[in-house]
Amino acid sequence: MSKTRELALVALSLLAWALYNNPILSIFNRLSFKWRIPVLYMGIFGIWFLIIVVTFLIVNNTNNHHSDE
Repeated sequence: MSKTRELALVALSLLAWALYNNPILSIFNRLSFKWRIPVLYMGIFGIWFLIIVVTFLIVNNTNNHHSDE
């Protein structure tokens, strides 16, 4: 794995940690619903989905033409 890819994954991990802390999650913590789903759950799973997508994009970078094995 290249050094830039490792740094990007570490930065993404720190961003995920920051997004799941109290100040950000408290934005979604209200008694309202969107499509009969609590907004808190939508926020938690939305952040989780974005982290998975960005991780996929970092790991499967098509600009890297050589194998890291």
